[in-house]
Amino acid sequence: MLGGGNERVDRIARGGKLAAMDFDLSNTACSILFGIIGIGLTRYGRATGDIQRVIIGVLLMVYSFFTPTTAWTVGVGAALCVAAYLW
Repeated sequence: MLGGGNERVDRIARGGKLAAMDFDLSNTACSILFGIIGIGLTRYGRATGDIQRVIIGVLLMVYSFFTPTTAWTVGVGAALCVAAYLW
């Protein structure tokens, strides 16, 4: 009992993996990339007064916090980028 009885702390201390604490470098890299695109799109939308691009830019910056895998991150990010291009 390393964590004083707390199962999560004990599991982490033993080197166990928890689903909420998975770290994937490719998911992080994609999140950063789409976040940078979102920043640019938001700035462009604010400069031109285009509210749709501002909204899509903010979504690009935020959505990756809610996607569980790299495939979802890339899929949703690509869909938002296409929406910004076509809109």
